[in-house]
Amino acid sequence: MKYVNRFLQKVVELFRSVRQHIEKALAIWLHKDYKYGSSLSPGSIRVLGLLPGKIRDPIRCTLQTRILDEAEDSYEAISYCWGLEPELVTIFCDSRCLSISRNLFDALCQLRDPKRLRYLWADAICINQRDEIEKGHQVKRMGSVYEKASRVIAWLGRDDDSLADDCFALIRETVDYLDEQYVSSGHGYFAPLDRASCPTSTNQKRWDGVRVFLNMSWFERA
Repeated sequence: MKYVNRFLQKVVELFRSVRQHIEKALAIWLHKDYKYGSSLSPGSIRVLGLLPGKIRDPIRCTLQTRILDEAEDSYEAISYCWGLEPELVTIFCDSRCLSISRNLFDALCQLRDPKRLRYLWADAICINQRDEIEKGHQVKRMGSVYEKASRVIAWLGRDDDSLADDCFALIRETVDYLDEQYVSSGHGYFAPLDRASCPTSTNQKRWDGVRVFLNMSWFERA
């Protein structure tokens, strides 16, 4: 019986995937592009409601206009790099097509919750990039947008080489070692990386990974 249920589940998933691809193709073919409404007032922002879904499901979202002061702690802000790559990816915003960069698309795929709606703020979507007046006052308030978010998520990019875990582990190990040496030295001057006992200074391969990690475009945004 369990094998029959698994087979039926696979069939349902297949039909669901086919339906979604057909829906996406039709939407693009019919040019159902997303249209922003009236310009945001200086005290308002748009919040992105990222709808739940599985890994291979199309990205679906909705946009809501909120008063910034009233929206405090009700959304998470994404800090990311737009990137120079020309490739655009289509998502569905309020059942219409919206083109975004591949890097932001990857971020949304990673941040999407499989079961619940998640409220986010990403400038490329939440600001009408074709409305120069809106862009002018929204860009000036981005500091407040990040400040009032419940938290800011730094999306550095895809980790295709699986560097992140070891890079962060190496950084933590080094910081812990430096803290220990600083305390043991009586909070005075010391040069711990010159010591043979330093557990992280001699592993060149691990530090090469950190260099690759820190060369990612997000760290050049400032």
